[in-house]
Amino acid sequence: MLPVIIAGLENDYENFEYKMDELSSLAYANNMEVVVSVKQKLDHPIAATYFG
Repeated sequence: MLPVIIAGLENDYENFEYKMDELSSLAYANNMEVVVSVKQKLDHPIAATYFG
């Protein structure tokens, strides 16, 4: 399996943990192993970097 890092932007408008679990499952389905999960909490994405 290919080791990968997933990243997500947590805000109060969506089910964050569900979406991160889904992203992890998609990676696994494509023969990738999530070795690190990076999370950042912001009210909204910053346009220049998307994350912040």
